[in-house]
Amino acid sequence: MAKRLLLATQIAATLLFISSYRINDATPWISWATPLVILILIVINSIWFTRFTSWLIFSLAFAGLMTILSAFTLRWRLDSAFSSAPFYKAMLLYTLFVYISLGQIKLIGGQNRVPTEK
Repeated sequence: MAKRLLLATQIAATLLFISSYRINDATPWISWATPLVILILIVINSIWFTRFTSWLIFSLAFAGLMTILSAFTLRWRLDSAFSSAPFYKAMLLYTLFVYISLGQIKLIGGQNRVPTEK
């Protein structure tokens, strides 16, 4: 059941990325490249698991989430015609990334451990 939930979360994050980010000349490349790199790392880590990659995904996603939260707070206070929908989508996407990385560490990483003898 937990692996199905992890897979569903990965699919939800992918669909949210596809529906939220449009690549055009007006948007900076870092705004779509960062979640794309995290998604690629998630796929690679699902096939060939390493704890380092899981922690890298976690740290990138958490840093991205904190950056979006600070930008959201700043724009919300300073801009009167503020549209919060893109920020909410981005916050949800990076929150899913955080939970995916932690789920991979717990579910996939827990299988690779060798039990120690007492």
